[in-house]
Amino acid sequence: MGAWGTDVFENDAACDWSYDLAEKGMAHIHDALSQVLETEGDYLDADLGSEGLAACDVVARLAGNPGQQDAYTETVDVWVAEQSDPPSEALVTQALQVIDRVLAKGSELAELWDEDGEDNEWRDQVAALRKRLTA
Repeated sequence: MGAWGTDVFENDAACDWSYDLAEKGMAHIHDALSQVLETEGDYLDADLGSEGLAACDVVARLAGNPGQQDAYTETVDVWVAEQSDPPSEALVTQALQVIDRVLAKGSELAELWDEDGEDNEWRDQVAALRKRLTA
């Protein structure tokens, strides 16, 4: 996993995913969320989990609740600023389900971050993302 920080966009998979957002739009968000949820009962790959969290973060931003804003999120921030509609309640619910799946047993991303114990900064960042989705 090419991660250099605990924020949602501080890894290769999420950054790569974000570059396709402007071209693919809402379909890109729906696809990322659906792909994570379709792994129910299967092992969730870390990259897929990272992409799912990135999609969740974009949903929170569309609701007016941005997280980190820096060079890693620049393309996302530009795309979000161009949107006029807030996310549907169903999309927010789906994003919350993705967070649950990424944190659940059988998630490589959670396993990698939990190697030093479940009380870690990455889990705090995911909890903050959940709060932004429900604010």
